[in-house]
Amino acid sequence: MGVEYVYLADAPLDPWSRREARLLATSAEFEVVEQAGRWTVYRVVDAEGLAVGLDGGTARVTAMDHRSFSVTVARPGTYLIKVTWNPYWELAGPGELVAGRDGFIQLEAAAAGAFTASMDVSLRKAIAQARAEIGG
Repeated sequence: MGVEYVYLADAPLDPWSRREARLLATSAEFEVVEQAGRWTVYRVVDAEGLAVGLDGGTARVTAMDHRSFSVTVARPGTYLIKVTWNPYWELAGPGELVAGRDGFIQLEAAAAGAFTASMDVSLRKAIAQARAEIGG
């Protein structure tokens, strides 16, 4: 999901966190990069960014909040954006957003440049989505 660093506190952990702490300590996918007070900082080995070119292009997420994100792509192509897909995303820019692998967004960019996606959860969009799902 585009994670590069994981922070683990030296504090009592709940059962789910204990399992994750064991994973951090034993997996070759993580390496300790810092001990800072009561915190251990791990780095994900070979971490990928939030945007990955699926056909050789490069992309970079330049802004993100809870209802939108912006990405810049180097050339036209297909990009995996590690943001959860739903049909209420709308794209500003020459391209299309579709459901991609692992439940993430796939951007089909028709040109190089900047794209912004925002969440449109409106009655109009919900009705259009319902019509599309029932074939009407």
